[in-house]
Amino acid sequence: MNLENESRGYQQLLDEIEQEQDELENNVIYLLTGALVAKKLSEQEYSVFVERSLNQTKFGDIAYSLGISDSTARVYYHRALQKMKLEAARVTGIYLRK
Repeated sequence: MNLENESRGYQQLLDEIEQEQDELENNVIYLLTGALVAKKLSEQEYSVFVERSLNQTKFGDIAYSLGISDSTARVYYHRALQKMKLEAARVTGIYLRK
C-alpha cells in the first residue's frame, strides 16, 4: 500500500513537470514570435497593435492619437495580427523541428 501511494506521488510529480514544460515551450514560442514580428511591423502597425492589445485602447482613441481614421487603425491592427500569425506558425515549426 505504501509503495502504491509513493508511485502515485511520483506519477503526479511527473505530470506536473510535463505540464510546466509545455507551458515553458508555449512561453518561448510566444516570446520569440513577439521579438521577431516586432521587427517586421511598420511603426504604425506596431503602435496600433500595442495600444489595442496591451492597453485595451479603443480604435477611435488610437486613430485620434495617431492622426489617422478609425478604419485605418483597424487595418493596421489586422495587418499586425496577420503578421503575428504567420510568424507564430514559422517559429512554432522551427521550434518543434528541433
